[in-house]
Formats: sequence, C-alpha cells, structure tokens
Amino acid sequence: MMKRYKKAQGLSLNMVAVGVISITLLVIIIAIFISSMDEGRKDLEEKTKGVECTGEVDLDDTSGVDHKYAVKSYEECMNAEDGRIALGTFIDPKDGEPLDENVEVCCLFAI
Repeated sequence: MMKRYKKAQGLSLNMVAVGVISITLLVIIIAIFISSMDEGRKDLEEKTKGVECTGEVDLDDTSGVDHKYAVKSYEECMNAEDGRIALGTFIDPKDGEPLDENVEVCCLFAI
C-alpha cells in the first residue's frame, strides 16, 4: 500500500471564514465611524455659523433701559446711544450670510 502525503498548500476553510468575518467587521466599523464624523461635522458647521444679529436682549441691569441687536456700520454703532459692538460670529438676518466685519458689525444699543 502506498502512503499518501497531504501537502498543506493553501488556506483551510476555517481560515477563509475568519478572514471574511474580520473584513466584514472592519467595513462595518469604518462605516459607523465615517457616519458619526459626518454628523459631527454638520453639527459643528451649524454651531459655528453664527447667531442672527437681531432682536431685543435683557442685560440684567437695573437701569431699566431696553437694548436691541441690529446690523449697523461701525460709525453708526459708536454714535448710537449706549452703542457697543457685540463680540462673536453673527449672521445678517436679511440674507443669512455672516457679517463682513470690515463693513458691518452686530451692534448692541439702547432703544
């Protein structure tokens, strides 16, 4: 009787199954990571877009004077009664675009 020698030249079925499962899990993890990054990016864009420069504001002071935010030129803001430039990123309520701080500012003034 002749002896047969098994030559192990190739991957076993178990090893192929483990590889397929590993690659599938890797793809799923990458997909979850990318989708959460996209949600985070959208949230960050929304938060950094700015605040609309409009409306009345309560300054919590005892003067009894009401104040309001509005888009004005720098000179108009400084000449307004109790005019102050609001710090931060603001959006023009007319067109929804960020203010060009070289031309307009979000001004807080007494009404």
